[in-house]
Amino acid sequence: MFKSIFAIAFVVAVSAGPMMGGTCDAQKQQLQAIFKDDSLTKQQMKDNLKTFFDGVGGDAATKFNEMQTKMESMKTEMESKMSEATSKLSDAAKQITTQMKAIHDNMSITPAQEREQIKALFDGAPEAVKTELKSAKDQFMGPGPMGGPHGHGGPHHHATTASA
Repeated sequence: MFKSIFAIAFVVAVSAGPMMGGTCDAQKQQLQAIFKDDSLTKQQMKDNLKTFFDGVGGDAATKFNEMQTKMESMKTEMESKMSEATSKLSDAAKQITTQMKAIHDNMSITPAQEREQIKALFDGAPEAVKTELKSAKDQFMGPGPMGGPHGHGGPHHHATTASA
């Protein structure tokens, strides 16, 4: 989800550039600094992006807030579909998806920590559970770049399958 928020922030900044007074270099650097700071937790990133766009104000802030609202709505819809999809999984797979969702929902960790924790959880799962989760993901998302092992994070994407 954070990659989506970053993409939205970038699109808002670019499309609102003229409305932001041409998006000065300092603002571009400030936005890039938020994206590149690997030490920030997911909550800090979210807060910093909101602060950035609130500081810019005008149409940029409005567009960013609208896009965040849309993303939350999409997340809720996806969680509902995922809940339905995971209801058909074995108890062991359900347990892994529940743990992945808890990691995904933890806003006090960095995105890298999230990926590491979910990968470790997935890697530690029995092969039958891994196969079941991969199959469920492929049925829901379809195979390919978005759902492939190097798409949106490989096993990380399973957390999305379970939680978003």
